[in-house]
Amino acid sequence: MDKTIENLIVSFSSLRIERLSPSLVENILVEIPEKSDNKQAADAKNPKKKKMRTIPIKNLADISILDHRSLVIHAHDPEVFHSSNNNKQSSI
Repeated sequence: MDKTIENLIVSFSSLRIERLSPSLVENILVEIPEKSDNKQAADAKNPKKKKMRTIPIKNLADISILDHRSLVIHAHDPEVFHSSNNNKQSSI
């Protein structure tokens, strides 16, 4: 019963209402490339796809409300988003 109520609270927190909430976007999944080791760096010329991992955006960035109409997502490490956008492998 407790898990059901907890799940219901999580579901209700993402409902769209008049007030903006970070919970609307915090569970969006973002694909980022896995950290490469030296062996993979040496094989940079190899056209194989990089291994990707999927992480919720709340683990990669701070989500805050600027005003009643603006939601700001500020990356902890902008290089993660920059590198995945350059490779055209990110999906938000």
